[in-house]
Amino acid sequence: MSWTSNSTCESVACYPSGVDITKDGKVAVFGDLTLGTPEVLTANLTSKGLTNPQVWELSNPVNVGGQGVPFFSAAGYSGSGYLYVGISGFDPELPGVTTANFTESPLNLKVANTTVVNSPSMLDGAIAATGKTMVIAEPPNVIGVFRINADGSITPLTTTSVGNGNSLVSLSIYPNTR
Repeated sequence: MSWTSNSTCESVACYPSGVDITKDGKVAVFGDLTLGTPEVLTANLTSKGLTNPQVWELSNPVNVGGQGVPFFSAAGYSGSGYLYVGISGFDPELPGVTTANFTESPLNLKVANTTVVNSPSMLDGAIAATGKTMVIAEPPNVIGVFRINADGSITPLTTTSVGNGNSLVSLSIYPNTR
């Protein structure tokens, strides 16, 4: 299986950069390391491996762009709800989070909202969410805490510095409510 048959991947390449998988294990959503308009890559998980590769552009009006890392809301994880994509920013693009409405069957993604994250540096894209709370890794050593609004946008609440941390690349929230 390859995304190279897609014209975007064929012309500028596609580089999976993170993954989340639906609860039933049938669909994988990968971030994509890209310049310009952020994208996610999807594939069906079958006994024969990955099938039905697709590329989804996450166009947004606020110039958020760069590497994306996906994370399903509880409803999205179950097949229909929000998919959050933490986007790193890559000058001149800005870091932020794009929220997409996700439907597993038939597979569909549509951008609902994009929020710029004002961070002192680029993000690494790592996010985690539970209920109405999202945490975002803000290198080198900051964890941003945000409220998830009903429209999928996020509002900053607080930040926490992690002592001697120098590169946060993965986050988990306890308890996992998915």
